[in-house]
Amino acid sequence: MLKILRYATRIQVGRCSTLDSASSISLPAKGEFDKALEDVRSLTNDELFQLSQPDSSTSAETLAKYIDRSSVLQHLLSVRVDLSQIQSRTMDLPSKLLRIEYEADLLPRLQFFTNSLKMNSVLIGNLISDNPFILFRSLEQIKDTVNYLESVGFSRDDILSLCANPYTLSLSPLRLDRLLLTFSHKYDFSAAIVRNIIINEPRFLSKLKSVDKTHELLTQSFGFSIEESKSMMKTFPSLFLMNRLPLLEKTNFLTSIMDISHKLVSKYPFVFKTDFLTLRARHLFLLHFRKAQYDPTKPLYISLYLFTCSEDDFLSKIDASTNEYYKFLRTL
Repeated sequence: MLKILRYATRIQVGRCSTLDSASSISLPAKGEFDKALEDVRSLTNDELFQLSQPDSSTSAETLAKYIDRSSVLQHLLSVRVDLSQIQSRTMDLPSKLLRIEYEADLLPRLQFFTNSLKMNSVLIGNLISDNPFILFRSLEQIKDTVNYLESVGFSRDDILSLCANPYTLSLSPLRLDRLLLTFSHKYDFSAAIVRNIIINEPRFLSKLKSVDKTHELLTQSFGFSIEESKSMMKTFPSLFLMNRLPLLEKTNFLTSIMDISHKLVSKYPFVFKTDFLTLRARHLFLLHFRKAQYDPTKPLYISLYLFTCSEDDFLSKIDASTNEYYKFLRTL
């Protein structure tokens, strides 16, 4: 019925004229066609438009069946590109990829990535899998981006680190310049500090709005001062891209339950890497044995490092056994 509707819809919407070889086309029976045409006339304009479009099930073909015939796909697989990930991006991306020529388009990019940027196959594979659109940006534009990054103080090794963000090489020099200047001015960071932050967390280049939002929450809702937030950004920039609800939960537990000052937390922001259940369990265990002393000015100070280290290191530092710890955990 759907095929009949689509056939009738194309006549209703497109007002098709003559058929070149009517004898080769199998038309629905007259009664079926008339009923389908009546159904079409009752549809809204939006429904007519949807039915007149090509069936997505026939256009979303897999790339897998072209691998044997496409040197481009074969070489992408050789550098560990995830073709299924590319195929899931947009409906027209696979067809665009099949139009790429290996010698003219793909090979020069792969040579630049490996010879000039010193990327290994894993990094190249991740880059193209996460951002296949880099294959449609001209090599000259990619080189312009690299040249700009070098001109503002990033070394080739730094640029290699920046490529952990798959969108870095898709940013134009003008866009990068605006991003870096805006970031520097907003937080009053020197060029050297900006470079260090971006190298440690390349995702900042494509997620500065999220960074700004987390900074606002830390300073306006979570109780940190602007300088404390900036200090954490310099020490542990990934903090500013974390899920904000767990971040709030951990902040409340550290400052309200464990009674640690915001200033002390800001000096060791890596504590936010620890999942909440581990943070809570270790604090309660220390509390149970009267060792929960987090003031560095007093004896027997427990460092926040003990909430980020391995379980064995944690127990060794506080002179407790695994059996004691696991027995306590069963009481929670």
